[in-house]
Amino acid sequence: MNSDSIRLAWAGAMIGVLALSATVTARSIPPRTEAPPASEAAAPVLAASLPPAGTETGLDPAGEFYEEAGGAVPVLAEQTDFRVALRLGESAPREGLFLCDSLGCPLEEITADRDREAALGPLTPGQYGICRAPGDSLGSFTLTQSAALEAASGQLWTDGELLYLEGFVPGTLRLTLSLPEPGYYALQLCDRDGREWSRDLFIPESAPPDAARRYTRTLDFPGLPPGLYTVLRRGSPLLQLEVRAGELSQGELEIGNK
Repeated sequence: MNSDSIRLAWAGAMIGVLALSATVTARSIPPRTEAPPASEAAAPVLAASLPPAGTETGLDPAGEFYEEAGGAVPVLAEQTDFRVALRLGESAPREGLFLCDSLGCPLEEITADRDREAALGPLTPGQYGICRAPGDSLGSFTLTQSAALEAASGQLWTDGELLYLEGFVPGTLRLTLSLPEPGYYALQLCDRDGREWSRDLFIPESAPPDAARRYTRTLDFPGLPPGLYTVLRRGSPLLQLEVRAGELSQGELEIGNK
């Protein structure tokens, strides 16, 4: 074999090797595919995160829930505001009064009508005060979440529903009564000036007696001017007690037959 034949054979062998290598490489690399447009690729993810068609999101008419795919999600309802009825005592100032926040900052001026009554608010639950000028507080009170009034101090007192402002710091007289049987009982208080306060107490027939076959109840007289008081029943004096400003004075009283 001459040199030309040898060169031709070598060239053919090299071509065969190169062709085999190209075939193996092509099989080891996966075919290239074109990526879809960005909007098409993201569509399945967005569709999975959105609520079904026709479902509204946001506050419902009651203002309490959001509607989403997968159920209702509760949210906090808005805080309810309340109005507070204020009654001014005969000796209380009628003008120059302001409703204040817990820090003593005026919120609104208080304007009473001819019956010495005024409406405060609307107010959210919290602590408030009545003042005549910044730093000149006449008393404070607390409005609860259930619209009840409590913790009145200074010249303010409350029966739980109405707020009262007096020209003095009132006290409360609490009587613990031992009663013989169910029914109505009426008691009066009388101060040295002849002013009277009356309270009625009712015990239903279904009420159970205590071990001594008696009925024990408490009766409160709030908003009293400081001083000496006489407890009466049917015009007959039963007990004398002193009421101190801003304090709870207590007494016990046993009543015979009605």
